[in-house]
Amino acid sequence: MFDKILTPESALPLKEKLTAFRARYLDKELPTVTKPCSSRLGDIIRPILQIVRLVNAKEECRVLELIGNVEADNKAALSDSEDALIFLTILKLKPFVENGKLDNAKITASYNDGKSSYQRTSARHIANKTRAMGFKRGSSRNGGSAIYWSDKVVESLCDRYGIAYNIQPSATSVLSVKLDNDGNAEGGL
Repeated sequence: MFDKILTPESALPLKEKLTAFRARYLDKELPTVTKPCSSRLGDIIRPILQIVRLVNAKEECRVLELIGNVEADNKAALSDSEDALIFLTILKLKPFVENGKLDNAKITASYNDGKSSYQRTSARHIANKTRAMGFKRGSSRNGGSAIYWSDKVVESLCDRYGIAYNIQPSATSVLSVKLDNDGNAEGGL
């Protein structure tokens, strides 16, 4: 079915079917469904799920199962990424947060620990990655670069990378991640 190259002409029958579907249900409201997953995939799949619920609600569970499998595959692929490894380094360094900040030099040194000189990552690269993850930049006590610890960002990143976390509601939140002897998150990264 997908062996042929898709051209506007070859897509006309599908376009006609979609137009007919739209005309048939023009006066009907699409069913309300929640976003099936928190990622961008959820935004894309939500309208499809509405159509499935409208046309054949019995098949909704199969679509949700498929979405779950795709999301799990995406998280597994993300868990091997450089960003995920930098984030795991940040989680391991939680005890070194001072005045709500974590020194970028500590993150860089810990991330590069045990790597050969050509595998090492620069502090600037780490700083750019942490900013892209959503951490706000600040200055450490010694005047170097630092990130502001944010439970909200940590929670979001744990969800993105499929890391089990537990943020305790207290004056100083505690993040607990089970790490194996190599410093990797158990059951995930």
